[in-house]
Formats: sequence, structure tokens, C-alpha cells
Amino acid sequence: MKQKFTLLEMLISVSLFALVAAAGVSLNVGSISTYNSVNDRHQHVQEIIRVDETLQRLITSMKPFWWKAEEGKQNLFLGLPDSMRFVSRGSVKNFKDGAFRFCELYVDDEAQLVVRYQMRPLTEGVEFVEDETLYSILAREVDSVELSYAGIEHELTAGENQADLLPEWQAEWDELRVDLPLAVWVKVNWQNGVSENFMWRTSGNGRYERLGQWQNGVELK
Repeated sequence: MKQKFTLLEMLISVSLFALVAAAGVSLNVGSISTYNSVNDRHQHVQEIIRVDETLQRLITSMKPFWWKAEEGKQNLFLGLPDSMRFVSRGSVKNFKDGAFRFCELYVDDEAQLVVRYQMRPLTEGVEFVEDETLYSILAREVDSVELSYAGIEHELTAGENQADLLPEWQAEWDELRVDLPLAVWVKVNWQNGVSENFMWRTSGNGRYERLGQWQNGVELK
């Protein structure tokens, strides 16, 4: 004789099934959330690596460069609080490109940390040539970038040791200076509130790293 389930047994069975199903859904949602979190973290780490490797290569190879203008000479290095224009030396892959990269670092209107560059020297108007300009996107969803520049302002006097002088960090590099910063500090602020700091030493073109007469803070002529 076939045994029939009572209403109470049916209710208990349905309740147990609902609990098991809810636990399964919760576990699945948690797994998806964990996967998304790990994936987001992985992408962020990849962006940090890309920023570090790219800017380290460019900044540590930074070189002084002047362009002849009507009023004298123009220093192409321009260090502002939220952008930087500079010249970096790279490997020569062909004769057409040459060994210098004329670069600009900034955050564009699409919240991307970008380095744009070209092989042709920036002219008096400091303009990039559209057909010859290349872009390298270092990071996305960036809120802002903050730049600081290390320089030594103190004049050496008799009895003072150059090694005892400490660099001063400045939010803006005077465009009339004829030296490059000793180092550049880059703080990248992402839109999710995360910030990362980077600092690189330049290639030894600072005020106290050059032979011969050196007059700093004067107009280039």
C-alpha cells in the first residue's frame, strides 16, 4: 500500500528545500562578489605596475632640452601641480624616430592618466603634431594626479658640504630654471578613493650635478 505524505511533512520538506536553495544562492552570490573583488584588485595592481614601469623609465631618462625662440631659449621642461612636460631619452629603433621622446603627463577628460609623446621636438608654441602624436594610457578611472619636484635652493657657502643639503619639494617648477628636478613625486588619485604614491630620481641633471659655471633661476638667453 502506497504511503501518503501528510501536510506537515510536505511543509517540512518544502522548508528544508528552501533553506538549501537559499544557502546555495547565497554561496553563489558570495563567490561572484569575491571573484569581482579579486578581479578588480588584479586590474588595479596591473595599473600600478604599468604606471611604475612606464614613468620610471621616462623620468629616470629625463634630459634637459632647450629650443631656440625669438626671445632667446625656451626650456621645454615644465613642471606643474597636475601635469608635466619633459624630454626623455629612449632607445633608437630606427633613424626616423631618433633617441628623444617629447612627452606630456596629465589626466585627460575621460579620467585616464595619459602620457602623450612624439619624436619631433616641441616647437616654440609647444604644440603636438596630431598625425605624429602617440598616446599611452597608464590608468583609467583616475580622479587626479598630483606632482611634486625636488630641488636644492640653498647656495653653498664656505665650509658647507654638498652632501649635507636636503632637497625641498615644490608643487611647481619655475620655468626659468636651467636645471631639472633632482626627483619627481607622483601621486595618483583614483575615483574610488584609492591613492598611490611613486617617486623616481632623475638622471643626474640637477643643479649640483653638472660641471662648469652654473647660474640658477635666471632667464635663458
